[in-house]
Amino acid sequence: MSDRDTVREMLRRKAEMALREIERKNELEHKRKLAEIRAPQNIPTSAPSQPQSTPKPLSRREFVIPLLEAKGWSILDWANEANVSHATALDYLASKTKAYRSTRVKLAKAL
Repeated sequence: MSDRDTVREMLRRKAEMALREIERKNELEHKRKLAEIRAPQNIPTSAPSQPQSTPKPLSRREFVIPLLEAKGWSILDWANEANVSHATALDYLASKTKAYRSTRVKLAKAL
């Protein structure tokens, strides 16, 4: 084996060792993150003295549909009354978009 081949072999081995070290560090970091995810966080050891019953906020649809039903309106009627596209009203109710402020004001005033 020539000197050049010996140097190449040494460099190859060093590169392999460096890659194994990087893989080992990545694996350790991955295991640490998994442990953080799986570990219970901020769980009280004793039961609270009073149950905390914070009401869940209503979705847009849960809030608006009863109002529309009370008026006997469809979503299209509501959109027409607010002078917006029916697609805008539908997307707003489905929380697909955050409508412009001016559009939200129109929809609110129509209700």
